[in-house]
Amino acid sequence: MAEIALPRDFDTRLAALDRAINRLQSNPEATPDEVVSLAKQFEQEMAKLQEQAKGLKQLKELAQQMGQRVRARNINPVGHTRLPRYVRGKLGTIEHEGEVVELQDMDANGAALGKRPQHVYRVCFTSRELWGEQANVRDAVYVDMWEDYLESA
Repeated sequence: MAEIALPRDFDTRLAALDRAINRLQSNPEATPDEVVSLAKQFEQEMAKLQEQAKGLKQLKELAQQMGQRVRARNINPVGHTRLPRYVRGKLGTIEHEGEVVELQDMDANGAALGKRPQHVYRVCFTSRELWGEQANVRDAVYVDMWEDYLESA
């Protein structure tokens, strides 16, 4: 399985916290407010990391082996989704595991549904799976899909 990708700015955030901890440790006159503030920042970063790790079990199941068959979830949200209707409920094959990216779906009012970073997979759908027996057997469609859009086949 590929190494778990963290958001691009994770290392930067972690380094900034590390520098702040070092400053406080080398400053015997640090105020309790500074220590509490840093502790809150650390808790927030840990919460983000835990949120990213929640999907690890599903990720392991989906990414144990490229070439695994998956099904695109058949969802019909009220807001905007980047899951194309023509692949919903269809079987495909994972071809590539991409990086972690925040899910871009929105609610009915156009507001983002919150930061939910997760892996993006390139899934291959045969044209016959999508459009039936009249489609050319040699054609395929590749769709980059967040892990929330996938379920085991």
